[in-house]
Amino acid sequence: MIVTTIPQRFGWKRLDKDSPWRQFCFSNVDLSEEVPFLTAVSAADVVCPIDWTGSLAWSSVVSKLSTVPPVLYLNFRVFSLGIADPGERDWYVEKEIEAVQQARMIMALSEKDKGVLSQFMKGQIIPIHVLLPPLRGDVKQLASLDYKDLKCYMPENVMAALANRPPESKCLVTCIARLSPEKHVENFVKFVEANQDLFKQHDWIPFLAGSNADQEYANKIEESLLEAASNSIIMESFLTPKALCAVLSRAVINVHPCEYDAFGMTICEAAAMGVPSLVESNGNVGASAIVGDGASIEIDISQGQYSSGTLTYMLNDEQALKRIGEEAKKRALTWDEAAYGRKLLEYLHAVRY
Repeated sequence: MIVTTIPQRFGWKRLDKDSPWRQFCFSNVDLSEEVPFLTAVSAADVVCPIDWTGSLAWSSVVSKLSTVPPVLYLNFRVFSLGIADPGERDWYVEKEIEAVQQARMIMALSEKDKGVLSQFMKGQIIPIHVLLPPLRGDVKQLASLDYKDLKCYMPENVMAALANRPPESKCLVTCIARLSPEKHVENFVKFVEANQDLFKQHDWIPFLAGSNADQEYANKIEESLLEAASNSIIMESFLTPKALCAVLSRAVINVHPCEYDAFGMTICEAAAMGVPSLVESNGNVGASAIVGDGASIEIDISQGQYSSGTLTYMLNDEQALKRIGEEAKKRALTWDEAAYGRKLLEYLHAVRY
């Protein structure tokens, strides 16, 4: 295996148009490997660029090759989706059209993304398949542990908040998402605001964790959440797998706030821990293909359906939540790295041969 890197000085941190995508190109590749980089790439059976940034990087390499391998384009996010500004949306569309048209085959994370990408072909016939991301192996292993085994991984501020509660009690209502406008984390705040009586009745604690990608937006979200529930726990960072599973071991429900999400891995990570998720019902969240139809609670988030008599009844039904969580866990644990790898290999062979 030949591994090369783009120097850390370019400091990625984000993958949108404000990232240093122009530096993600051949001229910045580390060429110090024993096997020359271009020789190795020319000998590849298949090349798999990820998203429009990976595709642009591949474009900078193609003209240097003696033999050009076929491309299996891995689309992990359609960046033009959910962009309100027409000029900005058109900019992403242009980049994504270029990416699609280089490919012999395309992998999407959801039927929604598949439909959008098919519009970028401009008359070409390129097969597109949906390949759902797998549950990570470390999370699958951690999911076999109970709260007693996971307690040592619990973040200190969460441990302090739970100090006077029974160790087996499930009282956290989690939202694990990057603090960025496209994630619509404000929907979690609105859910807490709309269900304050329910939170007080069950003594639930809102828990929000995610890296800060927009300081002004993050400040607004955090202030609003604390105003809605002063006992909220906020962590402005992503959790390690161990900390994540420890937190989820004490969660009663997980709220996925996105109105569109190419996949939504935290839904499956919560499911692996037996925690049902509230998910947008319009089919725009890829993970619904795994936990939809009886393994999650679907609500019309995009239309502001944060509370209803039916939803309140369900959230009050401990046994119903348990049944949904058990079904979600069964499905999440089935689609693991081994199952994903077997399916991806089939597609790689189809592209190569």
